[in-house]
Amino acid sequence: MSYQSEDTVPTIPAIRKPEDDPIGYLCGRRFPLARNADAEFGSSLSYADSQVFVKQAEDAKAYRIELEALPPEKLLELFRDERVKQIQQQKLQEQAKENSRSFNLSASKADIEHYAKLRYWNIEEGIALIHGKSPEYAKWESIKPCVNISTFAKTFERAKQIADRAVGIKELGQTNLPGFFIAWAKRMNFPVPLELENEVAKYGPIVD
Repeated sequence: MSYQSEDTVPTIPAIRKPEDDPIGYLCGRRFPLARNADAEFGSSLSYADSQVFVKQAEDAKAYRIELEALPPEKLLELFRDERVKQIQQQKLQEQAKENSRSFNLSASKADIEHYAKLRYWNIEEGIALIHGKSPEYAKWESIKPCVNISTFAKTFERAKQIADRAVGIKELGQTNLPGFFIAWAKRMNFPVPLELENEVAKYGPIVD
């Protein structure tokens, strides 16, 4: 069994669910470094940096005492407000990550005028274009690794699955006239951009 010396500053234990320990959760949110104090002290931190951890741990201990003295309803209110704030922050962070992926950058927007003139699209090109993406950026080989972490990647995967099954029963070909692919996509309720449809219509009929 190991013992802590009297000089050891207590740290905030990790918790699995915020609801299990609202006080620990609130302390961790306000003083995030306190949670890692013991682990960091064993590393090559400078004296100044280690003091930052110590200070946060001490402040967290004082904040815990303050929270423990609150009426239950006030503590619950603080907990709920902080959870809402955390969820909003996480959503913003996730959206920023999604926007930073290569197939979501502003450069990935499709050159509709160019692709409308091509005499055929393959399946992946068609899927990318009906979602407003350039086939140069929205390629399955680069999208596939992001399926479990990207909203667009999952959307692309599902659209590709539907199109591949359509190829399997010869409803689509591996390559298709742009107007034919757009008509099929509209029948499948895919979000075909009106700009793309109008540009393709200049060079051939939109016929399913």
